[in-house]
Amino acid sequence: MFRRILFLFVLLAYALHTLGNPKANELRKSMYQAPDSARAAILFTIAQLFRDENVDSCIYYAQRAYDKAYSLRQYLAVLDAQKLMSQIAVEKRDFIKATAHQTIIRDLSLRERLWDRAMENYNDMAQTWLLRNNYAEAVEFLKKGMEIAVDRNHLELQ
Repeated sequence: MFRRILFLFVLLAYALHTLGNPKANELRKSMYQAPDSARAAILFTIAQLFRDENVDSCIYYAQRAYDKAYSLRQYLAVLDAQKLMSQIAVEKRDFIKATAHQTIIRDLSLRERLWDRAMENYNDMAQTWLLRNNYAEAVEFLKKGMEIAVDRNHLELQ
């Protein structure tokens, strides 16, 4: 019985907090009228609104933005959502999740030949490994990022 009351209280608190952000609530309503191509961007904007207030809501909406963008093949939006989730994971010191998000970013940016995003991602990965006090891995990621920067023209021809 106590668990049910506690569960209902948690749901009520979450609902009030979510509805307490009028900008997010307005965006949520407009999302249902928006075309599919704009929904990922709206979800990502909602995630950014919750960035400082409620990290769990931010992650939830970033994941929804990722799912929607991936299904629509909007790869830049996919990368943005993954980067936001990676930043939150680094802030929480959850380096395994951060590395997983960064690996998705790296693989997708290399596959789609988004060289600027790939170089930026290698830099983010190096910073994550520096926070983990693994300097050898950090240097390796920096080297790979530099290789992309130097060989960019050659990579575009491949």
